[in-house]
Amino acid sequence: MSKLDCTKQRRSSPWTLALGITGLMVAAGLSSCGGSDGSDGAPPGGSPSAYDDSPPTRVAPMLADITIPATLTPSALSTKASNLPPISTANPSQVLGGGAVTNPFQPANKNFTLVEGMSGRPLPTGKWYKAFFYQSPRNMDVPLGVPGDSREQSVFAFPHQAWLDDRMGMVNVAFPRKRYIPKPGAPLDMSNPYYIDAAPYIMAPSPNEDLQLTYVTPAGGQLTRRIDHQDELTVATSWYGTAANGAGLPSMQLIMAVGSPYITAKYLNLTPQIGLGQGIRAQEAKDPTTRLPIDPGKGDPNKWEAIPEVQAVSSDTQPVQAFAENGGAPNTPELKGQKFRFVYRTSDNSVSADPNLAFMQRVMVMYTSSPVTLVWDIPSRTYVFSQPFNGTVRVAFVNEQPIEGAPAPTEVRYAAEEALLDQHAIEYPVGSSINLQYAGGDDATVRYGWRTETLDGSTATGGRLLMAAFDQLHLKSMPGAPTVALKYRSNFGTMTGVVGNSWTQTLKIPGVLQQSPQAEQLWQGAGTIKAADRAALLASLRADAATLKGYVAHCNYESYLCGKYVGNIARLVLIAAQLGDEARDTRNEMLDFLKSTLNPWFDAKDDDDPEWGDKLTKKMQDYFRYDVTNGGTVTNRPFLQNDYEQDFYNATYLDHMFHYGYFLYASAVLGRYDATWRGQYKEAVNTLARDIANYSSQDTYFPITRTYDWFRMQNVADAGPDANGGNTESSSEAIHADYGLVLWGAATGNPEMQAMGMIMAAGEIRSAQSMYQVTPANSVFQDVTPIDIPLTNGGTVRADPNELITVGIKRFNLTETQVFFGQRQTYRVGIQILPISPLSAYILSRDWASHHATALLNLETSDTALFDKLFTASPVGAQCGTAANGTPSLMPAADCAGQARVLYSWRQIINSVNGLNDPEGAFRRYTGYMNKLDQQTASFMANSVGTPFSYVDANTHQQVTGTYAAPGVNPDVLKDASTPSHNTNVLWWLSTLKQ
Repeated sequence: MSKLDCTKQRRSSPWTLALGITGLMVAAGLSSCGGSDGSDGAPPGGSPSAYDDSPPTRVAPMLADITIPATLTPSALSTKASNLPPISTANPSQVLGGGAVTNPFQPANKNFTLVEGMSGRPLPTGKWYKAFFYQSPRNMDVPLGVPGDSREQSVFAFPHQAWLDDRMGMVNVAFPRKRYIPKPGAPLDMSNPYYIDAAPYIMAPSPNEDLQLTYVTPAGGQLTRRIDHQDELTVATSWYGTAANGAGLPSMQLIMAVGSPYITAKYLNLTPQIGLGQGIRAQEAKDPTTRLPIDPGKGDPNKWEAIPEVQAVSSDTQPVQAFAENGGAPNTPELKGQKFRFVYRTSDNSVSADPNLAFMQRVMVMYTSSPVTLVWDIPSRTYVFSQPFNGTVRVAFVNEQPIEGAPAPTEVRYAAEEALLDQHAIEYPVGSSINLQYAGGDDATVRYGWRTETLDGSTATGGRLLMAAFDQLHLKSMPGAPTVALKYRSNFGTMTGVVGNSWTQTLKIPGVLQQSPQAEQLWQGAGTIKAADRAALLASLRADAATLKGYVAHCNYESYLCGKYVGNIARLVLIAAQLGDEARDTRNEMLDFLKSTLNPWFDAKDDDDPEWGDKLTKKMQDYFRYDVTNGGTVTNRPFLQNDYEQDFYNATYLDHMFHYGYFLYASAVLGRYDATWRGQYKEAVNTLARDIANYSSQDTYFPITRTYDWFRMQNVADAGPDANGGNTESSSEAIHADYGLVLWGAATGNPEMQAMGMIMAAGEIRSAQSMYQVTPANSVFQDVTPIDIPLTNGGTVRADPNELITVGIKRFNLTETQVFFGQRQTYRVGIQILPISPLSAYILSRDWASHHATALLNLETSDTALFDKLFTASPVGAQCGTAANGTPSLMPAADCAGQARVLYSWRQIINSVNGLNDPEGAFRRYTGYMNKLDQQTASFMANSVGTPFSYVDANTHQQVTGTYAAPGVNPDVLKDASTPSHNTNVLWWLSTLKQ
């Protein structure tokens, strides 16, 4: 094994990253990935370039009440004119050295099939309704009575979850539910704190559905589905016939609007069918008298039936009636009218641990645009319209209560909520617009507008539209909004009803991003390096510069690791510039190194890398290319290795803003100092900005704001399709991508890109402080009951989401405490902090940091104790040299070295956030860590002499075993790539925080 294959899974543990890059290779005396040991990484020619000291004159960021355009219509790109000039319209295949690639990978590399209306256009792979783009289920030959994998393709139009079944033309809906913490199946082993010191658990709703909207299959057979319309807040999809059904082509159109309390469907020449209950299954033959199954559990899989537990029904012309589907006296009333009310029961694990009591009594209402008659269909166990229907159906969830203690089904009343739903059911959204405005200063506005229609055909004024806003997000920015007393639960907290077809939100633009007479503030922040700290900063700067160049001289093989790497180099450049003339040579040296590291990503070659040929052989070389299949910028390695998991699933459009944000940031820093480079590479770098944040319909190569969810105002790392919807792990890295857009816009004189990035950042900061940085005042899980998780040692650990410092992964449907990096508290907290930059002072809430001051300081202390322990004895038999399951390592010294790098690197992040509470103390502690490191390194090397190693040589495939001779294994603590930070950045941050 002479060279390293840097392959890793999505968000691998930092221990794996650290060990993979240097731990194993250095321990075995071999070269690390990216360059031979001892390489000085000198730029071509070896002499520093001349760089501009002053930044380009900043064009003031400005957006004059522009509209984010609709992304498509049924047959072509929207012709809606945008008054926003595009970032660029250059062909990405011609400006990227890697050219074009045809992408064979679909989401998760599964066999998804795009429905009609989605081919031949840039695919908006990050949108909340992405799952509707694909045929569902993936295998249409699955019998109708088998649910298949349709739920995997869920869409979250908050407050509801919906998924489609194209076999019969059905939308399944799960109404909002209370969250709970599922109990683990086995005791948790927390005996090794190097792997786990924080209990993983989730806050999730019970996975039950409430409603199925479909139609009786017409004589012409199965209908085809297409996407009719989509914009940022609404999507419409139709099942339609290709043969006339008497009066014309039949169709059922589903209109989903995020924020709508109602599910809305339009029917044309079809007979609607309504399922009320917990899903579908194979249809069972029924006794004609009792209606009970003749042979329970043995249904016909080629037919389906609903699984209802309806208890009472009513309509606007009839009183409430008890409902009894079967048994001794079945009573399934025929219903007539335009409003229908259903009381039903569903299981719900949030109610009780007793399975006999774990049920909710729920109420839903349905409205129709004209009077209809509903007839109970015994075989399918559904209500069916008595005749074909031409009109609109709307369904809404009213309220619920635990079945124990609930009133009789015929007596349950939610008069206030139902009256509001009755009043506003008449008007519904069919399209939307988002207007953005920024004219400088502290505030920007984001205005949502909805185009509406009415059930009765009257003029739609917008004044009767009822939507629902997130309390913790929208309503914080909408003082005086016309709210009503209608509340719904969600994974992002309570939603409250808001009346009207226009919302205006005011967002606070971080001061560091605003136009300022101090031109460097945008790049360096508002704080100053204190005179007493300059010497320490200068010494650290020079040391870190040498380490970075000698560590990975040619980072051209993995987009996340190398993105963080170029980000680290860029931070050194800006800190050196802030230190002035004494650091000018280091600044220029780092700019040269940054240039030689960035260029291969855009050129698709690295003539100065002596290992480039070896990387070609091993299919490791990486660079940017244009995906002509989906319309996006992707990396090369997934296609080179025919492995969609490479580069953290980049080819399937995961984490693009995380990775590309670092490259945009680094490119902006280099472009800020080098006008020639900026001119040469502007269009190539623009392909990254266009991939994640194209805002103009004039750019036909990319979708509109691919990764940004404009309703929640947050970037989505992975939009699925997935049963739990999209997710974002690192709120702070997502915001860093917005910062990269602002800086690149400033470097290239683009006022619209700057303003767009500023508004996106302001929205995401609101989301991060409301949803990720947990305090008692903002926790969205106040009604979640804590549980005690049993441990293997016989104890327990408390799982209480309201006591968390931060959450981990926020999915649309549930929240996880753990993160992809692993099950340590430091990773959970740190991933919501990194990278530290001038914008961090606005991302991180001081109220949050103050509330958790003791816990954050204890976290730094405990990590320091674990780190110091690594240097006190032989790694053989130590916890650091033992796998998480207790298996002794074959290379304990290398493993412990990897743990040392990870602990040091992530402690940087925790120490940095502690600086918000006590910058003097955090600075003092951190310089103490730095000063001890040489002695600790010497101790580790001495302790590793004579310890065993065993590995399989990558070239010979033979097992290599032995023991380490003197001087032992150098842990190379500062050579870590699992976090985007270094000593100099920590010292800079803490010094600028000091008063």
